[in-house]
Amino acid sequence: MQDVGSSQLFTFVTSSVSGRIAVRQQLLDHYRRLQHVAPGEYPIAKLKVAKFISKKNPRLGPIPKPLFQIIGHCPQGSAVRPEHTAIETDLNDEIPHLGK
Repeated sequence: MQDVGSSQLFTFVTSSVSGRIAVRQQLLDHYRRLQHVAPGEYPIAKLKVAKFISKKNPRLGPIPKPLFQIIGHCPQGSAVRPEHTAIETDLNDEIPHLGK
């Protein structure tokens, strides 16, 4: 994912069932349909928050879940590419000394 204002890149990570369903139903299914209509295009999605009530435990109240609102599409090569850095550079930060 990419922030429109700063062009900063993000990775959406989820382990929840509702998160995996949102990725599959809202992003992957739309991408597959888009490839038939506009091959070589990526969907543009706005990440929002929806809520649902658990059927197993409604006493929990509204539970947040991701909502990917598809707002358009763009050519696959138009996204900003991350700078390539070596893993040694990424992991070469100082660990502060924690005194006894």
